[in-house]
Formats: sequence, structure tokens, C-alpha cells
Amino acid sequence: MPLDINLNFEQKVRVTATPTTLGGNPAPIDGAVSAELLTGEGSVEAGATPNEIVLVTGAGAGEALFLVKADADLGDGVIEISDTVRLVVGTPLALNLGLAAGEPEPK
Repeated sequence: MPLDINLNFEQKVRVTATPTTLGGNPAPIDGAVSAELLTGEGSVEAGATPNEIVLVTGAGAGEALFLVKADADLGDGVIEISDTVRLVVGTPLALNLGLAAGEPEPK
């Protein structure tokens, strides 16, 4: 099932894979989860665990689509399982007025 995430271009997000069997039971994978950018702007960083990746937004607003994949074959072969993550990237809101005072002047 694709995962949609909304954030702004000053943010990144950790995504964790929890593989399951067709019956919904936990299932191991061979090696670490990986991801690649398919469309839009962004990048991928390694996560803290083999089942985690960090998706980093690009420099501006828009959408980015990532393909996340893993090897379900626990032996020498490879059976790739995959899913997608869509980042909907907005512009961050102002949180501070950044007021500054000028030099005092006579009335």
C-alpha cells in the first residue's frame, strides 16, 4: 500500500518497514531496506536500523516519489518486494517575526 506523507522542504522523515506475510504475520527480510528517488526532488539517507530509511525533501515545494524495496529471499537468491512513498512537500510557515529595532532618534 503506498504511503503518503505531508511535510515541508525544511524537513525529513524516517520510514520504517515492518514486513509481513500474506496472512499478516511478521516476516524477515534479507539485508537492509533500500530506496531510490523516482520523480521529483529529494534524497535518501540510511536509517538507524536495517529496516529504516530517511527520506529528505528537496529544496522546494512539490511532490517526490520514492521506491522502497527489500529482498524477501533469505537465501542466495533475490525476491524483491517493494512499495512507494509519496512526499507531498509544502512551503514552511513563518513562525517568527524576526523583529529588530533601529537606532534611537530624536522626537
